[in-house]
Amino acid sequence: MIKFIPLGGADEIGASCFYIEIAGTGLLLDCGIHPRLKGLEALPNFDTLSDLSVDFVFISHAHQDHLGGLPFLIKRFPHIKIFATEQTKEIAAITLHNAVNILKNDYETDNPFPIYSHEEIDFLVRSMVEVKYNETIELSGLRHTSSYKLKISFHD
Repeated sequence: MIKFIPLGGADEIGASCFYIEIAGTGLLLDCGIHPRLKGLEALPNFDTLSDLSVDFVFISHAHQDHLGGLPFLIKRFPHIKIFATEQTKEIAAITLHNAVNILKNDYETDNPFPIYSHEEIDFLVRSMVEVKYNETIELSGLRHTSSYKLKISFHD
């Protein structure tokens, strides 16, 4: 059985994040923020994931509306494994570091919005797994129920 849940970006540009569960393995396609919203309202609806299997996230490209929510996602799901192409990973570092500077200017230190640091971005980017275009990777999550692994690849 396949489960598909849009967590953001389903009917507009921004906060792109789609949950797909295949045979017990939970995947996210992108994890962005909404460019016109502020604070937690700008993020995908992570609360929907609370009772679901969340194993991997695949980042399609390095625009904020596709990866800007990653630092918040890994605070909630520190075990999640992030996959991206080398090009996306390199641009993600620049994009996410720039977001740290913007967030620090937008929010005061007493604001409850969970701002992340440059050190956390460095760790996040280093933890991303690079996948070459057209390379097929096989994987399965912790609750995978099939004897067959999922096969995933990035295409330009």
